[in-house]
Amino acid sequence: MSLFRRSPFRSGFVYAFISAILAFMPLEIVWAACPASFPVTVPAGDTARLIEVITCANGTLANDVINLTASTYTLTVVNTNSTGLPPIVTAATAGTLTINGNGATIARSSAGGTPNF
Repeated sequence: MSLFRRSPFRSGFVYAFISAILAFMPLEIVWAACPASFPVTVPAGDTARLIEVITCANGTLANDVINLTASTYTLTVVNTNSTGLPPIVTAATAGTLTINGNGATIARSSAGGTPNF
């Protein structure tokens, strides 16, 4: 008798369980954080939203505008390419992106443990 013999009950149960879970999952993945249209104003100090909106703008072929508010957007983690923000894709592949600062400051956190970027 082999210890590794597969039980038909268990494999059938696992298949049914996974099928039941997948039946309730959406068939299409949608980036829920992307705005319906640009221009977008990023709320004061909402660094996570700033990162999301830049990523969304990179995914469109249109010329996009992001407006910041007169506040500080504090970067605390490395996003990509050893920086705190996602790279901005060139106009040749994704249109242009204009970020209006409106007196905002984007700064790396000075808290201990913040990675260097």
